[in-house]
Amino acid sequence: MSDRPLAVTNSTLSIFIAELNRECLKVQPLVNQLQLPSLTPKQQAEILAELLAVRWAVRMSTKLTLEREFHLHKNDLVQHQQY
Repeated sequence: MSDRPLAVTNSTLSIFIAELNRECLKVQPLVNQLQLPSLTPKQQAEILAELLAVRWAVRMSTKLTLEREFHLHKNDLVQHQQY
């Protein structure tokens, strides 16, 4: 990710994008490793396990971000209805 600030002003989404970027940067080197012809089955399994871990991290980050955003908007709606 570049050092330029994100155009996203929502702090939750900004954190999510930074986390997503960090995890995605891990994928290409792992895919490159999988393309090596001399990998043992154990090495392949280890690389695939790392890819699954990245996928899980992205999925959990997405889930948590959506939950945070839902609760923030829900709380805003409740506060708005009280006035």
